Amino acid sequence: MEYFGDNYGVLSLSRTYRSLLMWSHYTDSGKGYVIGFNKSHHFFHALTLEGKITQPEAVLYSDTRQIISSDKSNLLKQVLCQKSLDWAYEQEERVFRASMDSKSSIGKDEFNLDIILHDIPKGSISEIIIGYQANERTQKKILDAIHKHKIKCDIYKASLSIHEYRIELTKISNKKPAR
Repeated sequence: MEYFGDNYGVLSLSRTYRSLLMWSHYTDSGKGYVIGFNKSHHFFHALTLEGKITQPEAVLYSDTRQIISSDKSNLLKQVLCQKSLDWAYEQEERVFRASMDSKSSIGKDEFNLDIILHDIPKGSISEIIIGYQANERTQKKILDAIHKHKIKCDIYKASLSIHEYRIELTKISNKKPAR
């Protein structure tokens, strides 16, 4: 049975960068950025405590709450991978990590739980999208960080389409660190 407790971490991801609501909610109305990942990178397929290979788990969206089955082997997915249909625009997938060490805590959240950051390998980053309202200072910081950490990824600048309610991308750089 999967262990479910204080030392579990959850990384929430989305399969889309195109949602205007996502940009509004998670990038300060387009002032931030989006990091795209290579889903097949080994980071997303680590071993569980039982030695099973993990994979990002798709969130199930529904108007009704799902009943937790008596089969506890899939408890994480049953409990943490369901949300109201109202959130379906997120197209969320979640990655679960065990053995989060509270000694690595950088502080507490509003529920008095440890905030533990986990390194994500730079090789898993496939693209970075700079927000459509990101200022020059923010853009420079992003490009400097990519260069400093020698991250090889595509870099895009987002913009709002003038004809449709959607995000358009313009490529800034191709798979090489910024200068």
